[in-house]
Amino acid sequence: MNRRLRDKYMELESSRHQFLEIGHRSAVLTIPSVQPREGQTRLDLPQNFQSVGARGVNNLASKLQLTLFPSTLSFFRLEVTPAALADMIGEASPEEQAQVKSEVEASLQLIEKQALSEFDVEGWRPAMAEAMRLLVVTGNALVYDRPGGMSPTCVDMRQYVVERDPEGRLKTVILRQAIGKEDAENYLGHPLTKSQEASESFYPLSGSQGTESNNLELYTGAHRQPDGRFVMYQEVAGEEVRDTRRVVREKDLPLIPLRFAAVSGESYGRGYVEDYTGDLLVLEQISRALAEAAMVSAKVIFLTRPGSSTKPSVLSAPNGSVRVGDPEDVGTVQAEKGGDLMVAYQQRGDITLALSKAFLLNSSVQRAGERVTGEEIRFVAMELEDALGGVYSQLAETLQRPIVEYVFSRLKRTGKVKGLPPEVKPVLATGLEAISRNHKATRIQQLLSILQNTVPPEQLADFLRFDQIAADLANALNLEKDQIIRTPEEVDAIQQQRQQQMAVETLGPEVLRQQAQQQPPSQ
Repeated sequence: MNRRLRDKYMELESSRHQFLEIGHRSAVLTIPSVQPREGQTRLDLPQNFQSVGARGVNNLASKLQLTLFPSTLSFFRLEVTPAALADMIGEASPEEQAQVKSEVEASLQLIEKQALSEFDVEGWRPAMAEAMRLLVVTGNALVYDRPGGMSPTCVDMRQYVVERDPEGRLKTVILRQAIGKEDAENYLGHPLTKSQEASESFYPLSGSQGTESNNLELYTGAHRQPDGRFVMYQEVAGEEVRDTRRVVREKDLPLIPLRFAAVSGESYGRGYVEDYTGDLLVLEQISRALAEAAMVSAKVIFLTRPGSSTKPSVLSAPNGSVRVGDPEDVGTVQAEKGGDLMVAYQQRGDITLALSKAFLLNSSVQRAGERVTGEEIRFVAMELEDALGGVYSQLAETLQRPIVEYVFSRLKRTGKVKGLPPEVKPVLATGLEAISRNHKATRIQQLLSILQNTVPPEQLADFLRFDQIAADLANALNLEKDQIIRTPEEVDAIQQQRQQQMAVETLGPEVLRQQAQQQPPSQ
């Protein structure tokens, strides 16, 4: 990328405008603070007259994060390629093959736990929570893994531009951030020249306070090369920051642009709220009209008949006072719009019900609490599949996979995972499998249930290796098998002790003592 990042950013802004405008409209109808307009402060944000949009966005974003990145279950698994596994097994016996497979799965499971711990410790969950809200509302978000040990952050479309090829592959991504003059000089390692200060545009950027001290622009960009790798560097005041240029693979790129619903030929995604803009707009207008009508109806104005003996001052008399007058001379102002308002009230109820179903607000499967069961999460995933029309499975590829691949690659790059052969790769289980680490356990349970109905109980042990079944179940359920499953030696000792106890109960202790005395002493 030989051109200045700032020039490329300005060029790509024109193609971003329509998506940015649609995102603003969707945010106004749901949560305006998710993506305000340029220069808007919190005091300038519009006030909504309905909360269905905000509750729907928060609820759907929470469910998406629960299913795509659950806190109690693994949302990805490591697998070994079949060819590599065949080389490991070789010509071993079936018992040895099963043991090798079990040991490999147990080792990979430890690495999975380390990757999940890295995901939590490095602060990815708060960034993903904000990304989920942005994706539901605007359809786009950028997650940036900041250097220097800082936790990842998430920004909206106002601060970055993206360019993709016709096949949807990332070509260019540029992030723009507001920094102060002192920070800019620290990046460059020298004071800004007069020409640099004159060439810079001192206007408020997204997130700045509008002061000249933080109106300098820091650009962080990456561009795809013909070999598929990305050239990445930073730029301040038209000058490249030293020691920031590097060539990385796409899975190692710390700038991760995400899309909710990808559209062929477009660089940006479409949000979920965009499909329901009409209902949300009508609901907002009806809710505002009903609120204003309620305020008018709540206002009490008394009228007195002209020329009557009842004076207007009587109406302001203290409570319990005695005044001279005729009740027939007093009346109240009434709008008499109850019938018309009832139509609007019923329409609001119908739209609210439809939006509640669209945003899964009627679901009560997820109970309140810090931990939920895998069955509850699977049920929520099924709801997402039905409500989002398959978008949930698409999110597993466009959102979940880039994050997992980057975190796993970061573990290997920083040396926290060593000696991992290239045949081992992260494999995402999309759909219901994405949040069901125990899908293998379910299949084992189904097999046991079928065998119990077809094979006599006394012959079941002749067909199955229960020690291997127990080991596979422990690995599938993310449990430490060494802590809960006995070793073969311990099992043999327990069986021998049980046989001796049964012999004592059957033959009696005196017979056993005689048999022991008749046995020749060991040499």
